[in-house]
Amino acid sequence: MTGIHALTAVSILLCLFALPSEANLGAFSASEIQRTGNLVPIQASAIRIEKETLNVRLEAETASVSVDYQFINSGPDDEVIVAFPVDLMPPPGDNTTYNVEHWQKDGLQDFCIFDGRDRVPVQRTVEEPQTPSDPTKKAKDVSLVRRWLVASLHFGRGEQKSVRVTYTVRCLGVDTGLERDPKMEFTPRTFLYTFRPARSWGNGRVGRMDIVMDARFLHRNRFEILEIKPKPRTNNAGVLHWSYKDLDLNRASDLLCTYDPLPALFQQRASSVLLKENF
Repeated sequence: MTGIHALTAVSILLCLFALPSEANLGAFSASEIQRTGNLVPIQASAIRIEKETLNVRLEAETASVSVDYQFINSGPDDEVIVAFPVDLMPPPGDNTTYNVEHWQKDGLQDFCIFDGRDRVPVQRTVEEPQTPSDPTKKAKDVSLVRRWLVASLHFGRGEQKSVRVTYTVRCLGVDTGLERDPKMEFTPRTFLYTFRPARSWGNGRVGRMDIVMDARFLHRNRFEILEIKPKPRTNNAGVLHWSYKDLDLNRASDLLCTYDPLPALFQQRASSVLLKENF
């Protein structure tokens, strides 16, 4: 990202927002969901994650995510309720200032779970408001809703199973001002992914973890990456790699990338305004 622009108080607060926007697949209690509607984690001790591969492609303000799991069931047949959480900024309303048309669309698109080649239906969704911690709690514009997408996976005795989760999500960030307002500002976008929910499998460890973040869009357009954690093992012209063995998911660092979307979004909005004025 090129160019340094003045940030509003909202954007500064958003940069400090440490809640995970995307998260790993966890196992939950079916009886608790049926009884109370609450998602209560369980330990699927006999089923471990042998390998996990996370691929992320970043563009101007979205991330396309694909995560592949290799499970091994050392126990008997089991039907496991799983849930995948995605933290989303709600659409604009009376108490928000990011009142521009591109925010009207749901921030989560094309969510799919595959058991091998078979698509697994999402049985229900559970949404819960996220209360920002200090110093973000005074900023109405950075409130989040955590959407849990719930499904069921069958594990046969001794089965080795491949599961894939794919989706596109809008990275966290807000725009302020109206489209024709010369003072309109675009805050940084932040992509986060936390690995800890998957500690409910096996002994809470994953045999091998490979992460690839394709940031070539940012690289090609000379967009400034403001922060990235943890430090990549390799960076090949904007394709970032991390690799771990026997990773303890209780201690795994969240994956974070904050970048400046100003050049692309400014050009996009300017083009939109010109079209409206000429037609």
